[in-house]
Amino acid sequence: MIGDLVGKHCYSGLKGFDEKCSQCTARKIFEDGRLHTGHHVWKIKTGEIFHQHVITVPLRMANGSFDTVMEMAVDVTETMKLQDGLQFAHSFLETMVSTSLDGIVAVDTEGNVTICNPAARSFFSIRPNEKLRPEELGSILPEGFLDQVVSNRQNVYIPDTAIIDAAGIQNPVRS
Repeated sequence: MIGDLVGKHCYSGLKGFDEKCSQCTARKIFEDGRLHTGHHVWKIKTGEIFHQHVITVPLRMANGSFDTVMEMAVDVTETMKLQDGLQFAHSFLETMVSTSLDGIVAVDTEGNVTICNPAARSFFSIRPNEKLRPEELGSILPEGFLDQVVSNRQNVYIPDTAIIDAAGIQNPVRS
């Protein structure tokens, strides 16, 4: 997988660098004698890149001194790809919610408002940094709506309903 590393330093054989890494876990051990961990990126002969979680420990002799370290590496490439995918999905959904022309309000099972997008804030006259409290939300949403959210712990859908806007006028909405 990695190729012939005999006689090569890890920074050249595993990472393709000409110089030692600035965050070298092995070098840190020789400086302080303690275990170190780090994230390293390895590029193999095929050009493929691997993300490694590296744990480096001193190999101590009976008298407590050491002149050798051992590195253990765990391939976390797939985990990093999943993390990147989750970050992209989160950013995409956050953008969709924040730029929607429809007011979007999300409420957790305890009745706390977790999302209130700009369209909803505008409609309900909620300032950008102001938190919407459950009791305030209860006064503008259809009667019993929050009770359904808390008791059902599922999506609540009321096809024909209305809410009261900042001026006290009832407006038909989708829920």
